[in-house]
Amino acid sequence: MHTDTVSEQTSLHDRPQQEGPANTTSPAREAVNLRLVLELRRRLKSAAEKELAIASDRMRALRGQLRRAESELRLCAQALETRSRQLTEAAKRVQQAQARATQTCGRLSSLEHEHQDLANQLAAAQQDADRLQLSVRSGSAMRNGTLDSFTIAAAALISDLEQAITDQSAVQARGRDLIEESESCAARARSLQKCFDAINHAMTSLRKEVSTTLGSLHP
Repeated sequence: MHTDTVSEQTSLHDRPQQEGPANTTSPAREAVNLRLVLELRRRLKSAAEKELAIASDRMRALRGQLRRAESELRLCAQALETRSRQLTEAAKRVQQAQARATQTCGRLSSLEHEHQDLANQLAAAQQDADRLQLSVRSGSAMRNGTLDSFTIAAAALISDLEQAITDQSAVQARGRDLIEESESCAARARSLQKCFDAINHAMTSLRKEVSTTLGSLHP
């Protein structure tokens, strides 16, 4: 019994000595862990501050780029508005040119009919002059002097008529060329008008889109 009591006392006496070193090393380990955690936090904070500084620089650069892009967009909108006004004025001039070309074509067509009537009259007059010349030559009752004068007059009249017919043909050919040119101008004007209308519609839509975009950026 005594031996058991002594062994229990010895066991109880030795137990605190065995647990003592564990209790003394735990705070040291905790301190080390805390220092590691603090160092880690410091490094993380430093890395985070560097990343934030880089991000701030990037954001400043991005804001600058966006401001420049907005300025370019405003300049583009102003240029579109200016070009739209110019194209509208050009379209009006083309429309007026088309109307003038159509009117000119109508006048030239009427003139062409008049030239054709005049050419027919000149052809009939030439035939009359030819018959007159033949009748003068066959008139045996007239004196030679009278016959000669009529022959000369008829020949001069025929020559004048031939020249008139030549001039009339040249004028008529020029009139036809002008009719073709005026019709071509009218067709070109119509094509240009369609092109101007399409461009103006596209530019108007684009200007509205730019205006809406700029308005949404700065409400």
